[in-house]
Amino acid sequence: MDRRQEFCLRTEEFIKRVVDFPLMRSLTDEAYGRFIEKMVILLSRETHPKHVYNLNKDEVRRIFTDVLTDITQPKRISLEDKKAYSYATPFREYRLVFARFKKEAREIARMIPLSVNTIGRLDSLQRVVTLGDASYITESGEERPWEPWAHTINLYGVGETIDER
Repeated sequence: MDRRQEFCLRTEEFIKRVVDFPLMRSLTDEAYGRFIEKMVILLSRETHPKHVYNLNKDEVRRIFTDVLTDITQPKRISLEDKKAYSYATPFREYRLVFARFKKEAREIARMIPLSVNTIGRLDSLQRVVTLGDASYITESGEERPWEPWAHTINLYGVGETIDER
């Protein structure tokens, strides 16, 4: 995984953890611009993009808005584009990681900042073969429940946006 992908992954995790979506959707255009600036500053304080990823403020802002727009749109996710792998957390919840290979899924899962919600048993990592609205089936035939927004890792760039017109 290259440095830009790693930064996008950290940005996605930051957005899911910090952004207040009902508040964000209620903002005027001017207030939304200030909101984006504040989020970029907070993200920069956590990740140090200039030193770690060699990204300037404009690149960080562009990546933040791209990731925010992409992961908040309704999507149709297909396992044709990227495979999905699932692992269990200590709280009997499951996380879904989108990656091309199992090894990459492990790397992604290890890369995200540890929190109570993301820490898990990587020995439970299994490939997902069928993806439904409220559950999915792993390669061993186990059906696992999921909530697409909260239980996904590396959602940015996966799937096709559904036009809501």
